[in-house]
Amino acid sequence: MAGSATVPLRVLLVGIGNSALPDTRHNAGVMAIDRWWDSVVLGLGKKGFDVGDAGRVSRKNSRLAPLLQPAVVHGWRSSSIVTGHVAAAIMTLPPPPPRNLHRQREQPAHAAGADEVLHSGERKIEVVCLKPKGFMNFSGGPVKKASNEYKVPPHRVLVLHDDLDRRLAAVSLKYPSGASSNGHNGVRSIQASLQSSQFGRLRIGIGRPPDESRNRRGEDVQQFVLGRFSREEVAELEERALPEVEAAVLGWLDLLWNRTLVDRAEAKGSSASSSSAPSSSSH
Repeated sequence: MAGSATVPLRVLLVGIGNSALPDTRHNAGVMAIDRWWDSVVLGLGKKGFDVGDAGRVSRKNSRLAPLLQPAVVHGWRSSSIVTGHVAAAIMTLPPPPPRNLHRQREQPAHAAGADEVLHSGERKIEVVCLKPKGFMNFSGGPVKKASNEYKVPPHRVLVLHDDLDRRLAAVSLKYPSGASSNGHNGVRSIQASLQSSQFGRLRIGIGRPPDESRNRRGEDVQQFVLGRFSREEVAELEERALPEVEAAVLGWLDLLWNRTLVDRAEAKGSSASSSSAPSSSSH
């Protein structure tokens, strides 16, 4: 049960890219999940990180690590079962806002106890992180395997990926993802493998090549996404995108927790109403 102190709600956080081409723009999702793990789970705020020829860029401490009290289940390790690298941690979400400030939604009468459920007990989450191996366009296979292995349904999956249509370091959460992949082949692969569009997407802007219009065949775009970030671009990602990624993931976890408990409270109330209804008999 999601509200149990001993059984955390399990979610799947996925960073997609081309595993053979690290630190390229197309790998923004992989880079983001690496930074999120290091910063939020391990609290390595000032360690910095390598970006190939761009050198080394330092980062700020995350404010979320002490707030979420993360406990590492296991660090990054290769898994042949899911065809990728996985890591896992358990964390406690901060308490929801006071009841009179909590955003309400219209609920049927049988869900009267849902608000009390939302505001009771520790809100523990187990976050399983995945970096699929192989090419971006085949991300769906490892995500499906991980979903099955860890028993995480599509609506509890969040995919971090690059986005050409957003300016550099702009971050946008879309949950659920919707039927359109917006032309992103990695997202399209995940939709096909999960046979669902109920997962969330955290889109990280990488911008577009300035001279894209000169080449109608799109070769400039391909070279652009497979090219490495400059040192200045990485610094901007660290300064602007990483804090937004941390906040967006936390917001998604909070939304998911509330949705899960409300759904369960409604289902329990509906079941109780059905069982207490008088049965009709024929004479």
